[in-house]
Amino acid sequence: MKMAASNIDKMKCNLLLFVSLTINLGAVYNINCLAQSPESYAIWFLPYAQYRTVDSTVFALQPGYNPQLVIGLLYANSTIKARRWLNVNLGYMFLALPGQNNNESTLMNGITLKFHVHKFLIENQNLVWNRFRSIRDSYHFDRNKTRLFYEVIVRELTFSPYLLEEFWFYFTSKTITRNRTGLGVLFTIKSRLSFDLLYTNQWDRFNGNSTVFFLRSAVVFN
Repeated sequence: MKMAASNIDKMKCNLLLFVSLTINLGAVYNINCLAQSPESYAIWFLPYAQYRTVDSTVFALQPGYNPQLVIGLLYANSTIKARRWLNVNLGYMFLALPGQNNNESTLMNGITLKFHVHKFLIENQNLVWNRFRSIRDSYHFDRNKTRLFYEVIVRELTFSPYLLEEFWFYFTSKTITRNRTGLGVLFTIKSRLSFDLLYTNQWDRFNGNSTVFFLRSAVVFN
């Protein structure tokens, strides 16, 4: 048992090192890309509600709006707890693009891995994002998002600053088409109410570079 626990601790430390290197390399890559062109900005407002069942399965509904890009969305998903450290994500998103007359129905399915290392939480989410467009050809991406949290618990409040690294791999061209590196903070109150503020630098191969803010709020029911 001691040897198994030691191997798990070693795996967690190696994963923490890998995540740290990934975030740092992503930051360097993103900064170099952003230096090549002017920067714009956009803000996503993303409130959502979650319903948590007895077996820890979570159903969520999330509307969203980006006034700069004039894009609206409605995202419905479920998260199934397969293991203590593994979740299966099943999701559908509708994107309203009135300026482009090209609405999208999309599927976002994948897995999320979570490990604790002391007060750090490592989360890696890998989603296959199939974007079925009404006019132009469809897009198919692999979205890989890594977050490194530092958790501080004060009574019924959990304060979690975190680093983010996310890249989008486009299956058709077999290249990375978007990369985000960011810094955020997550506030959770009694596991029922949370607020997530995230700042990111975004490099995009097709649409240029930008600063993107995400303002999320969530209510959990069970």
